[in-house]
Amino acid sequence: VSAKSVNIKMASIRVYFDFLCRFHGLSKNPCLAIAKCKEERKLPRYIPQEKMDYLLSHLPESSFKQLRTKAIIAFFYMTGARVCEVANLNDMDLDFTAGRVLLFGKGRKERYVPICSKLRTVLLAYINKRDSAIPNHDSSLFCSLQGVRLSDWQLRKIMISPLCSIVPRDCAHPHILRHTFATDLLNNGADLRTVQELLGHTDVASTLMYTHVADMKLRDEYLKAHPRV
Repeated sequence: VSAKSVNIKMASIRVYFDFLCRFHGLSKNPCLAIAKCKEERKLPRYIPQEKMDYLLSHLPESSFKQLRTKAIIAFFYMTGARVCEVANLNDMDLDFTAGRVLLFGKGRKERYVPICSKLRTVLLAYINKRDSAIPNHDSSLFCSLQGVRLSDWQLRKIMISPLCSIVPRDCAHPHILRHTFATDLLNNGADLRTVQELLGHTDVASTLMYTHVADMKLRDEYLKAHPRV
């Protein structure tokens, strides 16, 4: 059992004993004397840029489903959006003129994220194919063949097979593309505050973990390149 799991279970027990103290006459919460387990800080896993470039350049786009898969993966990778944010996207949230998309994050907090030219091209191709294949679809950006919004679960399922071609099965999920988005930005010179705003993090501490990944890449490049190491 991981330290995190133990802490979660202990928090539940602590709340239960608080309840007993307040309403059933227990004199003291016995859990207050138990220290939290120290949790191991795991660095976020991400996909190297060359692998993402390979995947996006080799994904087929002949059929509606194929182009939809490519558009979904490109959107996650090029915006850093959460899966719930993508599932809730509507056509009206895209502003191709201004080159941005409106995302609704945790607590319905709004933020705008830029749409780069490559993503714009993929999205427009997908929208054109979707509108011709499914003329009576609903207002969602990503929909099924029946024209209804894709759920979080369906988005995850669609991405498993293509992502498994470049990463292990346990890494084949939408959130790894959010990690990859943030890591690529920092590796290419973006400042921490900008990445924080693009990811929709309330606390910059949540964004700091990506700097450790960037620092590790910098160290690896140094060890490979320096003639005296």
